[in-house]
Amino acid sequence: MPEEKEKPKINIPETGGVTFDSGGRLWQAKVEKRLDKIDNLLLAVVASVIISALGMFVSVICLFIDQFRYNNAGYKEYSEKIQAIDIVQKSNELLLRDKEEMANQLKLLQELTDNKPTDRP
Repeated sequence: MPEEKEKPKINIPETGGVTFDSGGRLWQAKVEKRLDKIDNLLLAVVASVIISALGMFVSVICLFIDQFRYNNAGYKEYSEKIQAIDIVQKSNELLLRDKEEMANQLKLLQELTDNKPTDRP
């Protein structure tokens, strides 16, 4: 019969943790190395997700700020145009009122000149 290698015995105590017999030391080192690599990889993935989430958050905030600034500029232009239109409309109303007053005055003058008796021989 070929020589049987002694298999490492792994004991799991009730208090937690794992103990290895003398044959499992190399296996334990390999497992710890792999777990360290997995921990590092997991940490890198979590860090990259956090950084990308922060980047997205900052970009969304920048979009909102830019939109507010654009809306304010658009509203400013719109309000200036409305103000100019209001000024033109008020001046037109004043001119129309002045024109109506002048027309009424001309009518009165014509009536006075038509009804005035002539003193000429």
